[in-house]
Amino acid sequence: MHPLLGWLKLSVVAHIISYFRKKVLEALLDKYADEGISNIENMELLRVNPFDTFGSPYEIINEFGRKEKYLQAVKELKLELYKSV
Repeated sequence: MHPLLGWLKLSVVAHIISYFRKKVLEALLDKYADEGISNIENMELLRVNPFDTFGSPYEIINEFGRKEKYLQAVKELKLELYKSV
C-alpha cells in the first residue's frame, strides 16, 4: 500500500470521529438550551433522544477515547458557555 493511501485512510477516520464528536456536542448544546447546564453533565442523558441514535452510552463515550476524555469535552463545552454569558 502506498504511504499516502494509509495517511488518507487515517485522515478519513479522524474526520468521521471528529464529526461524530461534533454531533454529540451539538446535541448537548441543544439539551443545555432546553434544560439548563446541570443536565448536560448527567451521564444518563446519553440514554435518551437524540443520543440514543448515536449508539449506547458506552459507544458514545468510546468515540471520545474513554470516560475521562468525554467528561473533559463536556467540561470544555461548559467553560465555553460560561465565557459567552
